[in-house]
Amino acid sequence: MSELYEFVFEDVPEGNLHFLLGSIFEGGKGIKLVRSSFDELEKYEGHEIKVDSFTNLILGFCGNAFLIVSMGSFDMGKASVREVILRVIEYSGRYDLDFNFDGAAIDEGTRVSLIKYIHEYMIMLSEKYEVGRWYGGLEPASDEDTRFFFNYNCYL
Repeated sequence: MSELYEFVFEDVPEGNLHFLLGSIFEGGKGIKLVRSSFDELEKYEGHEIKVDSFTNLILGFCGNAFLIVSMGSFDMGKASVREVILRVIEYSGRYDLDFNFDGAAIDEGTRVSLIKYIHEYMIMLSEKYEVGRWYGGLEPASDEDTRFFFNYNCYL
């Protein structure tokens, strides 16, 4: 089994969640709902869904909530990957968003440049949407020993 690459936006402001998701989904193809904590969305599992549906539900929910979405491909400008899982988590009025993909989906020879492009992409989105923290690495990227970057600092 290959490694899982994980990239995380923490502390996304509530007012910017919709715009951040919109920017990410702009580069996504084949976006489908995989799972959610909302009973109302069960009928959509396995089907394509629009960004408005996601954000309206998660912003209107009181308490902890999550959405898991799959994207057949994800284009970030200079970088593109296949079979990406995106997760939005709401807890105590805070929002985190992360995406991950299997290392088998990328060519080992381009791994470092791909991660650097993803880092640039995350910096651009974080500055635009006032995200508190962002980082990426091998899962779990929350573990400092498996991180490739944290905010502006890149360790590659």
